[in-house]
Amino acid sequence: MTAEELVQSRIDEAGFQLAKAFEGATEEQLNDKPVSSMMSIREQAEHLCECYVAAEKLSRGESHDWGSYAAPSGSWEDLAAQFWALRDKAAKALITADTDTTLAEACAFLVEHDAYHVGQIAAIRIAQNAGWNAYSIYR
Repeated sequence: MTAEELVQSRIDEAGFQLAKAFEGATEEQLNDKPVSSMMSIREQAEHLCECYVAAEKLSRGESHDWGSYAAPSGSWEDLAAQFWALRDKAAKALITADTDTTLAEACAFLVEHDAYHVGQIAAIRIAQNAGWNAYSIYR
């Protein structure tokens, strides 16, 4: 297995966990903040979208103006579609860029940072519903 294949497998696993953490959340749950200082699930998805935009720019050697991302207004489906498209674009850009630095950034943005937010979203889901199966994020 190459380094690129290993990183891609971890990106795929983090994506699976994000999908499972989002799965079945109602509109109310997406916007709920059980802990006022935490981002809601929707806000976390928007934040991750901006991170994916920044990661893709990084793959081209560009910097990102943090706070410049504007999430699509409307439904969760619109945001989710953009979320997955931006994540895929960032992953492809970082994996195929020809430097070790971008491979490390792929790990930072799309494995480690996503895993952090999986934990945050899982904590929200548990706070909303004590019966939510936290182990559902694993294959």
